[in-house]
Amino acid sequence: MLVEVALPAQDAVPAVDGCRFVTPRGEVVPLPVEEADLQETHRRLPARLALRALDEAFSVTPTGVVGTASSTGAWPRPTPPPGGPSAHTW
Repeated sequence: MLVEVALPAQDAVPAVDGCRFVTPRGEVVPLPVEEADLQETHRRLPARLALRALDEAFSVTPTGVVGTASSTGAWPRPTPPPGGPSAHTW
């Protein structure tokens, strides 16, 4: 069994942690996610998606049908900032 996972860029991860209602103004205000938390969520995404996909695949596959499972993943490299380093490090 082979599971391939293609991941979106980091900007696809929601940058809002939740919302709160501000009573005096009568409006809902988004609560932003810290940049470090956003990066950590995106960094862990490949493993989470691979494990989820394998779990789903094995839950519908009869025992003994699959001898080996493999998972590969790829995600786009972020565009480096102007004048910044060209190599992306994780």
